[in-house]
Amino acid sequence: SFLLIARFLCVFPTLLACSYVNNVESRLLHDLAKLDIGEILLRLGVKEWIPDEDILNYIDPELCRIAPPICSSLLAAVAGCSLKLKNVTAVSNYLRIEPAGTSVKNIVHWSQEVKRDVFQMFDYEDPQKNIDHYKRPTPPPYDLSKIQLPNSTVFFAGGWDVLADPTDVNHLILLMQEATKNDPKKFPFTYKVNPYDHLDFILATNAFDYVYDPILKILAGGSPGEE
Repeated sequence: SFLLIARFLCVFPTLLACSYVNNVESRLLHDLAKLDIGEILLRLGVKEWIPDEDILNYIDPELCRIAPPICSSLLAAVAGCSLKLKNVTAVSNYLRIEPAGTSVKNIVHWSQEVKRDVFQMFDYEDPQKNIDHYKRPTPPPYDLSKIQLPNSTVFFAGGWDVLADPTDVNHLILLMQEATKNDPKKFPFTYKVNPYDHLDFILATNAFDYVYDPILKILAGGSPGEE
């Protein structure tokens, strides 16, 4: 069980914790959520988001290779990212397999949380359907107080991340701190990388210095800022 696994965890470094998403700053993604694009597709019987991703996986890398400024603008529009700290050639290669598709239902669930500022299970928008799934007319919230944190939990957050927005990450951390208030040694804390956007944690050319090396220090029992 998950509780059994939790007993063996001593350290939990978490990157880009997207639980609350109401403050996502990407205007394109915010508009998609407000326009209920996912809900419309779901009602039309469409089940897959980006069903023909092969087209994007061909166009995107060529665009980044030929016109990096346009590629950077697209990354900024969709994910609030730039090429400033990234290797353009490497990004072109990654875009041969990304973006990957997901289910339309997953997009609808994300849209619900953007609009309502909640962290709860999928809302079927029908009391009877919710009762069938949850034994109650409304979807239950995820109870974060039941999460058993290990002795050391560190939330890595990017100062320029518009998907896992710092405000939303702080909201999650405050709830986790409330859940561990009776056990101060498990109190989670934040390690903020100011110049990073959402993709820099895995794609930045200096990610070793700002992410991987601090994580290794945490795993060794120290703090990320130690020399």
